[in-house]
Amino acid sequence: PPTCTPLHAFAVSRHGSRYPFEKGAREMEALEARVQHFLPQCSACPQWLRSWTSPYHHSSPGDLAPSGAREMRRLGERMRQDADLKSLLAKPYEPNVYPIVSTALSQTGRSGGALGQGMFGRAEGSSHDTAAFVDTSQACSDISLRFFKSFWWACPDLKDAEAMDREAERAVAHLLQPIADRLTREWASEWEVSTSHVAYMVDACAVEIALQDDASKMCSLLSPEEFEAWEYAADISFFYNYGYGYAPAYEAAAPLLRDIYSSLATVIEDRLTDAYSSPALVNTRVAHHETLLSLYAILVCLSLPTKVIWSSNWWFYSFGSCNLLHRSNRP
Repeated sequence: PPTCTPLHAFAVSRHGSRYPFEKGAREMEALEARVQHFLPQCSACPQWLRSWTSPYHHSSPGDLAPSGAREMRRLGERMRQDADLKSLLAKPYEPNVYPIVSTALSQTGRSGGALGQGMFGRAEGSSHDTAAFVDTSQACSDISLRFFKSFWWACPDLKDAEAMDREAERAVAHLLQPIADRLTREWASEWEVSTSHVAYMVDACAVEIALQDDASKMCSLLSPEEFEAWEYAADISFFYNYGYGYAPAYEAAAPLLRDIYSSLATVIEDRLTDAYSSPALVNTRVAHHETLLSLYAILVCLSLPTKVIWSSNWWFYSFGSCNLLHRSNRP
């Protein structure tokens, strides 16, 4: 509202597009082997498919891709230009005023650096982009930002979770089987395409777009309706593993939710008591898609409103993955 002045923001972002991890790389290599074995003489196949090779060739699995760095930089630029955040990001960069924390992985740490470049641009009188400090200490990030890993490792005996995984697998197979059947029938080869192969094709499609900006190959094998079926299948899997389908999975996001509200509450207390114990204006966290999925789920399941009136002159807004605190100019 025009009567409000932004005082503090807490932003949580996924890292930018990355190269596949070892498992994904092996899956694409297996897909390449099947294509080269079964389809070189396939007259019903697209010409490019007969000689298709994996788009993944990188020595550091999981590392941030160049396109991912560009994504994060552009996100930072949009944050700097945002009407609500512009005044908060107007000060010269200082690490304690604009802390950036990420999980202790290459793709998140480098994403935080690229995000900082976009958020702060070039310092006055400098010809170089601001080099923002990114805290990648595991001690301060894994419990609140990579809790989905800690949760499953700490609770290996969750039998009901395993049952839900099997339920999700059955639903995914049901949705992807018609796609596999169609490809097997149309290609008329000895290759009996499985639902796993369909999933590998979609993953290869995502890599081709992210790394090569090319949607003309693997992405062309599925129709828009089939992509919708695959997205629904992925949603079912996320529903049980990180979303509303299994309470412990989203309840594991409680430490991150606590950090967000503690950050905002500290600012409120400082302003009310003139203590100013925290100089931070924008708290930024760079994590993973699982982090955001569970955070969204716990916010919805706790029925937390998107706007909270703390008192007659304090307003809290939540939009996307950014939380913003305003103080009203009214008396």
